[in-house]
Amino acid sequence: MVKALLVEDEAITRKGLLKHMPWTQLGIDEIRSEEDAETTLEICDDYQPDIIISDIKMRGIDGIDMCRSLKERLPNCQIIFISSYSQKEYLKAAIELEAIQYVEKPIALEELSEAICKAVERHNKICEQQNMQVNYETSVLHMKNETFFSLLRERNKRDCETILKMAGLWNERSNGFRICIIKWAGLSTEPEYIKEWYLSTIELNKKEMKVIAHADFWDNTTLILYLASEGTQLEDRGQILKSMRTLADRHDKEHLHFLAIGKFCSDPSELVCSYQSALQAAQCLAFKGYGTSACYLENCEEWQGEWEPEEEKALRVAIQKKDLQAMEQVINGLFEQFIKRRVALNSIVRNSCLMIYNDIRAEEKNQLGIGYRRSMPRDEYIYILEQATTLEEIKELLLQYIRRTYDNNYMECRCNNPIIKQVITYMHGHYQESRLNINRLAEEVFLTPTYLSSLFKQDTGLTINQYLTKIRMEYAKAFLMEPKLKLYHVADRVGYEDAAYFARIFKNLIGMTPSEYREKELF
Repeated sequence: MVKALLVEDEAITRKGLLKHMPWTQLGIDEIRSEEDAETTLEICDDYQPDIIISDIKMRGIDGIDMCRSLKERLPNCQIIFISSYSQKEYLKAAIELEAIQYVEKPIALEELSEAICKAVERHNKICEQQNMQVNYETSVLHMKNETFFSLLRERNKRDCETILKMAGLWNERSNGFRICIIKWAGLSTEPEYIKEWYLSTIELNKKEMKVIAHADFWDNTTLILYLASEGTQLEDRGQILKSMRTLADRHDKEHLHFLAIGKFCSDPSELVCSYQSALQAAQCLAFKGYGTSACYLENCEEWQGEWEPEEEKALRVAIQKKDLQAMEQVINGLFEQFIKRRVALNSIVRNSCLMIYNDIRAEEKNQLGIGYRRSMPRDEYIYILEQATTLEEIKELLLQYIRRTYDNNYMECRCNNPIIKQVITYMHGHYQESRLNINRLAEEVFLTPTYLSSLFKQDTGLTINQYLTKIRMEYAKAFLMEPKLKLYHVADRVGYEDAAYFARIFKNLIGMTPSEYREKELF
């Protein structure tokens, strides 16, 4: 779309050109006009014309000064001057501003049409060149990424040095290489910004460091970093790794991450070994948590799921007795052992945690009673357990679930009416639906809304809306333990289309904002 702006203080000339010029045939998709330079300068940041047709002599700021200012803001804007004057200084200024043409008044429409066609043609060529440049840069980046990841997958099957040179990731003085993995605590919704921020913050762009760096996201939380340098800069005690460790240890909440350092190598064919060692170091995230780092020399234990008989028995007894304190004590003790023993977060650990969850869930079914199977809730807890990246996250999630199950009025056994139990069960199964209301619940148990409201308040001490809000907030607490979920994700998962409204309700009920609650529980 080509946009043009006509600036002319003589109303007759301005209106005549607007009416009689065949703008569309000349390639102009949108034409606007102004009568002075001041107004033009005000609107151009929003309108951003591609072509300006301007008089020179105008009241206030003249056309030459106006176009100089516009060229600073819109360097690719094409200029056509129209004027009754042909002084040498005006012609010189037009040449300086690389104007398409200087059209003298009285204006010949054919001459101006020819100038506009030239301006449109030049504009289109600039756009074409810019698109080609963007496509080229995108292709180069894609090639670098493909080359990068292919080296990590292959073991000396190709000429690594040649591949790196072709991708611009090598120079003849490179004699040290390393792969690092950066795990982000949240979803990387702006990966390009994250990459730029990380590389600039650890100052790899300094000339004296002579480092080649390339980074790309493997998934939305994992950044793979390739480093090549001269001399000893990349060795274990070098300045680069020191900067990266310092950055990881900063506990910057906006850029919270974990750094896994792969093995140093002196030959690019060994990059896959550096990558594999970085993957091994990345397992330390499970027990170290975010805001830390680990190197390839650190080891993890692969736990095989062998519980101490006393621990397993103590947990089952606590669940049967509904002893919240005892359950918390067993789970805290279990995870303290995991962290002390440097246990990796493998499938066996996750399955063991799911077993704990299922045991509690089974007891929850018994408490809810009639109608539970028909209205079983969508199991968001299992999803978060499977997505968790640290032992601390899983522990807090289990503790939250226990507290929700045994330490809240809506899960206590004071509710004796089977109809109310069925309504509560239905709430748990459909709390994420924003349109869930008293009419829907009344239809579920074949009662009138008025009668159900009275019955519910009598049996629970709360209105249906109060109870539903309480359920939603307890589920929200659990979701807030997952750092990858943004506030609007949490709001949507508990039935609120407006994240700001959800935040107000949460604060009114819990006493702090969702962000404050997450910070308190996770940090």
